[in-house]
Amino acid sequence: VQQNSDNQHIYDALQALPFEQRQVVELKFFQHFTFDEIAFQLAISPNTVKSRLYSALGRMKAPLEVLRAE
Repeated sequence: VQQNSDNQHIYDALQALPFEQRQVVELKFFQHFTFDEIAFQLAISPNTVKSRLYSALGRMKAPLEVLRAE
């Protein structure tokens, strides 16, 4: 039951991200693409991929930490 709850919170945090950031997170962690592969697919630079990923993870961190503290 706890894992289902955790998964729902992660899903909710993902859905709250802007599309461009969510897209990179999904390709990196669910599809297991490299930064270069993501960059090629999205026609952006690998540095832009990294920037979007780290921004997304930063945005997801705070709400998930609040839930963990409860």
